[in-house]
Amino acid sequence: MREQIGTVRITRTRIYKLDPWVHDPLDTAATVIVEPGEYPVYADGLSRYWRMTGVLNHQMARLGDGMFSFPADGGDVPSEDDVV
Repeated sequence: MREQIGTVRITRTRIYKLDPWVHDPLDTAATVIVEPGEYPVYADGLSRYWRMTGVLNHQMARLGDGMFSFPADGGDVPSEDDVV
């Protein structure tokens, strides 16, 4: 069973890979936009981790048949899909 042992504060908008273990040489892995705020830190047995919430980043969208869509300004595009 997990127990909250503290909080972590994120002070600026950050972009994280949805799965940090994905090593994608073309850098097409899904990313998440996390806004500034405080997030809980948990202990669960030997593990310690924080749990952030954000939204999927549609900076690059796969359209199918090997085609991708990118924003004209190259920036991040928040979606309406939340991620924990």
